[in-house]
Amino acid sequence: QEMLYDRDVGPMQVVNCCIKRNDMDANWKVLCLDHVLKFEGFLDAIDNPRSKFTTAEAIVGNKLSLGDIFTPEALRNSPGCWDAHWAPLSHWRLEPKFYVALNFVGHLETARRDIRRLLEKLSSDAWEKFGASGWGKYGNESMFESSSTVNHASKKASAQLHEYYTSKDIEERVDKIYEDDYENEHLSLWRVPIGEVESFYNT
Repeated sequence: QEMLYDRDVGPMQVVNCCIKRNDMDANWKVLCLDHVLKFEGFLDAIDNPRSKFTTAEAIVGNKLSLGDIFTPEALRNSPGCWDAHWAPLSHWRLEPKFYVALNFVGHLETARRDIRRLLEKLSSDAWEKFGASGWGKYGNESMFESSSTVNHASKKASAQLHEYYTSKDIEERVDKIYEDDYENEHLSLWRVPIGEVESFYNT
């Protein structure tokens, strides 16, 4: 899953989350904002760990009693900054009782492959009739073959993966955050190792 993250400005939702965590301490806010500009810092802000503070750094509502010192560990061990842009789909998008009604899930990154899969589910000749040709600027392409939105999403995600996923630990953290989605049989999500992503999207 591609999260809405920009290394130059950071996700505004996380920026606001940083400010709300300790809105009385300017130093804490500055250090927090600097930290979340890094992808690992972003994960520290959005993750929601099972463990809770057992020290004087107690959680008070959604704010932290952290004194004057910001540490990545403090942010990492605090309640995750929830937002629909990156929250696991299984946690908010659809009530579990409705999952059985899902019979197709497509992904922007693999739209060309998925639209063909959808049309072929509808009818054996639907792809040839409606998807194989007649699209693009000159009407000589298949559906989503040169879609700027789709190509931008897949190329951007692929190009940034190795920049952000700099260790196996980071990859495992993301897998853990979205574990419930991966385990949800109705969402059709694949666990693709970072080293295999480019070949996966290009097939």
